[in-house]
Amino acid sequence: MYPFAPILPNEHLTGYLGRLYALSARATLVDTVRDFGIKSNNIYPYPLYRAISPKLLDSAGIRSIDMAWRDHTLTLYGLPFLNRSEQQAVKAGVVNSPSYPKVAGHNLVRSRNWRWCNECVISDTERYGISYYHRDHQIPGVYHCQLHSMELCDGCSHCGFLACSLKALPIPPLANLCPNCGNILAPPKVYFSDQMAEIGSISLALCRTQSALTIEEIISLTFKTVGVASLSNPSTSADRRVISRWYKELIDTADPRALDTYFVDRPNGTAPAILRKRALFSTHPKREPLHPLAHLFVLQNRGINLKALFNL
Repeated sequence: MYPFAPILPNEHLTGYLGRLYALSARATLVDTVRDFGIKSNNIYPYPLYRAISPKLLDSAGIRSIDMAWRDHTLTLYGLPFLNRSEQQAVKAGVVNSPSYPKVAGHNLVRSRNWRWCNECVISDTERYGISYYHRDHQIPGVYHCQLHSMELCDGCSHCGFLACSLKALPIPPLANLCPNCGNILAPPKVYFSDQMAEIGSISLALCRTQSALTIEEIISLTFKTVGVASLSNPSTSADRRVISRWYKELIDTADPRALDTYFVDRPNGTAPAILRKRALFSTHPKREPLHPLAHLFVLQNRGINLKALFNL
């Protein structure tokens, strides 16, 4: 049914299903993903934490789950932003566990589509005969290909087409033409600063290294820099006043163009909705963990040395 097609260097593991479908005789992408135990009709670069079937690992020729995490998924990027029980559930692959995390704020982060580098498409096609989605191009907060220093593309500026799922675009377009209108695809021009480059670099490094941190340690540091007294999921009126002042300070000190590049739903120049979620300051076991990009932005805004914090 499927040709022998081991996973390629830095290929996103679920993006691999799009390439496998393109090489196979299966009628639809849905047929392909269901063959590997995935029930969704659309496959996205997220969620950050997804159980991996042995059948998929075997088809991809991946020798271990550690290799999959390090080279082909976003799992390691998100692990430090979970509590210990959530980390254990992810490592065990226990999707039905009460501790298995579902990340809050995916829909409030702008980089949600499949993305690619046009130069990588050319070189991959010359070397492997086909294009594919690179894991590193899907990392939130990363906007450029590290190999070619080119902005990443995710759709068409002419007709509005977006590679929102593998169903929309199973592999990056070989001729760099929009599958909807036929025009040349060009990467969007996005605002990018030195501070954003640091977050992108840290995010890339997190994807490749298993950090020992937990969300309790990260939030404890956030509390300390904001001025909240202790790790108590701020419930006192004094703590709430401190956090209210911090939100105003955030708007006064944060780069508004970076906020608008990273996040959606920022009405009238206020703090983005994702930074107003209680999970930003909560370690409660029943909370939904917040998207890592929100925590990274706040830590950087508070002057934390991200490289030292994550021991990168």
